[in-house]
Amino acid sequence: MQATTHVDLESHCAEQGIDFSVIPGLSATSLAVSLSGLQSYRFGRQVTLPFAYGEYLPTSPLEMIDSNYNNNLHTLVLLDLDPTGMGVETPQPMQPKQAVEILQAMFEKLIEREGGVRESMTAAITNWDAILLSDLGTSDQRVVSGDLEDIAKLTDGRIHCLILPAEFTGRDMLAATLKDVDVISKKRHDRRWLGKRMGKRRGDVVGRALAGSLLAAGEADTSTVSVYNSPIYGASSFIRRGNGKQSHMVGIQNFTNPRLRLLVWDDHAKAGWWFFSWDGGFVCSGQEPRAPAEWIEDSLRKSSIDLSGDDVRFSKGLEADIVENDEFTDSGWLKLEFEGIKAGITGAALAKTGENPFVPSIALGMMPPKMSAVAEADWMWRPAGWPSDRELPTQARESLDEVLLAWMNLALVDDKLARSCRNAILGSIEEGYITGNHWFDVDSRADFLSHMQGSEDEKDAIGIVLDGLEGGVLVRSDGVVLEAENDVIRFEDSSCHPVLVALWEDNGMEILQSMFGLVGEEAEAIHDKQSKRKQGFGAFLRELNESVSSARKLERLPWEVGVLPSPLDFAESLIRKGAEDGVASTVAMCRKAKGLDAAMGWAWLVVHDRTESDAWRFDEASRDKGGDWVPAMTALWDAADSLLNKDDLDAKEDYVNSMNWLAEVSGAQWSA
Repeated sequence: MQATTHVDLESHCAEQGIDFSVIPGLSATSLAVSLSGLQSYRFGRQVTLPFAYGEYLPTSPLEMIDSNYNNNLHTLVLLDLDPTGMGVETPQPMQPKQAVEILQAMFEKLIEREGGVRESMTAAITNWDAILLSDLGTSDQRVVSGDLEDIAKLTDGRIHCLILPAEFTGRDMLAATLKDVDVISKKRHDRRWLGKRMGKRRGDVVGRALAGSLLAAGEADTSTVSVYNSPIYGASSFIRRGNGKQSHMVGIQNFTNPRLRLLVWDDHAKAGWWFFSWDGGFVCSGQEPRAPAEWIEDSLRKSSIDLSGDDVRFSKGLEADIVENDEFTDSGWLKLEFEGIKAGITGAALAKTGENPFVPSIALGMMPPKMSAVAEADWMWRPAGWPSDRELPTQARESLDEVLLAWMNLALVDDKLARSCRNAILGSIEEGYITGNHWFDVDSRADFLSHMQGSEDEKDAIGIVLDGLEGGVLVRSDGVVLEAENDVIRFEDSSCHPVLVALWEDNGMEILQSMFGLVGEEAEAIHDKQSKRKQGFGAFLRELNESVSSARKLERLPWEVGVLPSPLDFAESLIRKGAEDGVASTVAMCRKAKGLDAAMGWAWLVVHDRTESDAWRFDEASRDKGGDWVPAMTALWDAADSLLNKDDLDAKEDYVNSMNWLAEVSGAQWSA
């Protein structure tokens, strides 16, 4: 329901009492925009190009096309279907040749009415660019582009429409502006004329701003000024007069400022023109971004990073030979190549630019401010261990180029560039091992683990995890573990501990079993405890190894805990505790013992010469009995020491015999 024809049908139905419903569908207007490939938000008001009815031929369609053009907007032109204008005969769709002839007739009529050619319409109608779209929505639909002279020669198709793009190659936008500027300059003393020109809504947009600025320049009172605030160009004062764009007035009235004067040409830049401004000059390079050598020199000299050198430029931390010979460094550096000039900048220098980033300090001297159009960038770095004669993978090169382009387009800040470039390279390597910024080939796993910082136990644990992997993995420095699309093993950290913290949840049980033989509930308890407290893995694995080793040694003792009768069971508990944690840890056990266990504790303290400060804690009976048991306890401890601490497995028999002796002297009812 977007055309008058649709509304007319609805009205006829209502008048005749015919029920109807509206079903939204595709229309020529939506299809035309989609098939043209032009962005929909750049379209202005669409127009219908009518047949001439007798002597009547409106010029309003051409005027609307011109208005859209002056506002840098595309125009969709629908071609009439009814030469009679009555809507009663068989439709006769307007053909391309007829459309061009009607536009030409409108143009001539407009000249006659206005007394001259508009500044925006100096090019011949037949030279305008156009897109012809025929029979849309059918199997015969066709889209053809060319100038209107070529379009007029097309005869195929039934129903047509035209699109006139915002930038017509037939219209030299810059030439039209300069011509208008020349006219306005000659009228600069005619204040009445300037007043009219600055208020016109058609004609060259720069001309409106210039007329208003010239009028303001001739005023006696210029105390009332406006302020133009831009997040890119900062704040500037200007006098606002007329309908010109504020940015254009700012550029004209601050023409001595190399950056601000570029604002005058923003619309031209959108149409494909390039401008370069510096203290010593101003150049339009046409529709190709060819930066003048003087502009490059001046821009680098005034950039936010101090650069030294003559033939090549380089920041602090670099030398001319490194930049000139494109040498890689351990930390890397940014290589920028302008036309005939090469510059090298370290990551450290970029990290210090702060609120005065490097790219804007260069790019704001050109319009459009797009440094990537006049400079090529590369990051001169390779991972440690990468062969000097080996090229980066294609994906790494592409990823690096994306990062550098994002930086030049101000989507990435200076202090993130170095890290982002390294990650782009490292993240695109498809094989081998990477730890930190170091790469190892697939056959150098041992070197990879050796390079990591940590204990041998930690490296062994990581090796166990690697054995269980079926593909690649990325362990990020924030602890996130990601499955890699290729076979590369990459740890962003070079330290074992954070890597094991990240891998422990899914791989801890395998580590416990492979390294210590721990399974089942015991392993689960240790796994859960370490998951929660995240003790340093070096200490955790060392202590666990010592604990497991001690437990395995105690398994050499001939009896399980709880089998021996009292007080023999207390004697063996002292031996187990002393062997595992040291004799000093048993003193408290002896002090707390009662009855026969107290006597056994006294014998234990005598054997280890620990009685001097503890005699008063034991009654006389315990000391007397314990004293009688000292020879047997001495023999038992000597056998245990040989069996557990000296790995003399033959001492097991001596241990049994000594326990029988201790049973005999203590009166315990037991015999092995």
